[in-house]
Amino acid sequence: MKTPDKLVKKVMNKMALRANQGMIKFGNTMEDAKKTKKEWLIEAQQECLDMAVYLEKCIEDESTVSWEGEDVIINESYGGTI
Repeated sequence: MKTPDKLVKKVMNKMALRANQGMIKFGNTMEDAKKTKKEWLIEAQQECLDMAVYLEKCIEDESTVSWEGEDVIINESYGGTI
């Protein structure tokens, strides 16, 4: 799959790297993994909960977060949704 979008390419490369690491660690692909639908949903929920903790840590640590070499300003007073 090709795309001219550099950001999408970065994400695709990271996904491929992560998939390869998972194959080494677990000995199979995601496609071949034997889990029930509920197990997949629980796994996804746990990943989301971890992400919420990572985000909270960044918000508490500083109002400017560096991501891929670019600064992202966090507006702590913003309470709405994007």
